Amino acid sequence: MRSRPSTTIRNPYRDEFLAAMERLGRHDGARTEELYRRRSELIGRYAFAVPDDRAIGLLVRLAPIVEIGAGNGYWAWCLAQAGADVIALDKFSPDGALYDSAAPCGVENTWFDDEWRPVLRADETAAGAHPDRTLFLCWPDPRSYMAHTALAAYRAAGGRRLVYIGDPASSGDPRFHAALETLACVERFRIESWPCCDEWCAHYEI
Repeated sequence: MRSRPSTTIRNPYRDEFLAAMERLGRHDGARTEELYRRRSELIGRYAFAVPDDRAIGLLVRLAPIVEIGAGNGYWAWCLAQAGADVIALDKFSPDGALYDSAAPCGVENTWFDDEWRPVLRADETAAGAHPDRTLFLCWPDPRSYMAHTALAAYRAAGGRRLVYIGDPASSGDPRFHAALETLACVERFRIESWPCCDEWCAHYEI
């Protein structure tokens, strides 16, 4: 059955994603190349992962939320519309430039060019200041230990829940994925994603 646009919240990323998949969804030649270009464009405008109804519903049930590496605040904007109490944190503010894979890791935020919701400036250790909230990590950078450090700080402070969204092969550092193996996975499901990605939403108890 064909997916339909969200009816409960405004979610322009998902609307544009569905439109692109409807027009270009067949995975062949020129269509594939255009899908890659379209994904890169929409990442810069919105986020890495497309917020879908199931993932948003899970996070709303597990609110309040602290999101580390929140980028431009798009997920936080969607969650707030759905009624979640969410604090969005990122080490760097959006700077108007798209991602440069050759840029040194941890220098600036070169993915996002605007904010959807105010994102407070704080590094990953700030997860430890919010053990009463569910920790949310969406596509953490695999080139740094950000995800591992955030989870370690959160666990040390007594935090009890984690929601991780991403393609395990392309997001999160090796230490983070090793740490996930020590946690109890309560729920894990595929989310709507681009053909080049294998994206999952996973809820862990600590």
